[in-house]
Amino acid sequence: MGLIGKLLSFTRNTKNRGAHVTDVKINRGGETNNLTTEHFQDPGVESSPLVGDYIAATSVVGSGRYAALGYVDPKNPPLSKPGEVRVYARGSDGDPVASVWVKNDGSIEITSSNCSVKLQQNGAIRSENASGFFELDGSGNFSTSGNIVSQGSISADSIKTGGKELAGHDHLAGDPPGNTGPNL
Repeated sequence: MGLIGKLLSFTRNTKNRGAHVTDVKINRGGETNNLTTEHFQDPGVESSPLVGDYIAATSVVGSGRYAALGYVDPKNPPLSKPGEVRVYARGSDGDPVASVWVKNDGSIEITSSNCSVKLQQNGAIRSENASGFFELDGSGNFSTSGNIVSQGSISADSIKTGGKELAGHDHLAGDPPGNTGPNL
């Protein structure tokens, strides 16, 4: 037999010879109809629901106890399509603040409040924030809306800027860039 209720608290504890467990307090409806049980989820997956989330619990045969098995975010609509996986974190107000979305077309989107990274099925990678972007397209071409800054050297077979090829010509000593004098 199972039950559905609202999460009142989610408290991590150490019990029985150092076992890390989480106690879940569930409101089953009414102020005095509360139940405390343990939370279960897959090893290697860690998440903490927010107070007010819905919770599904099932009775543990022969023990008279319940086990919390899953939660529902009642505030945010599900966005994933068939075959997709979306993991998102919520701020204390319940609004999403970051996500990793593995899409059914083979792409992956990683977003936070301030930036995003998109890995496309064709091998393209694009990252952007409020100040600009950089992109490596599926053919290996790199583009950016900002400056490229390097602590080391940058080498290339050919470099063009402003439509002008930079290889194959010399600037005379003391000739500053942009000089339109006779030495050019």
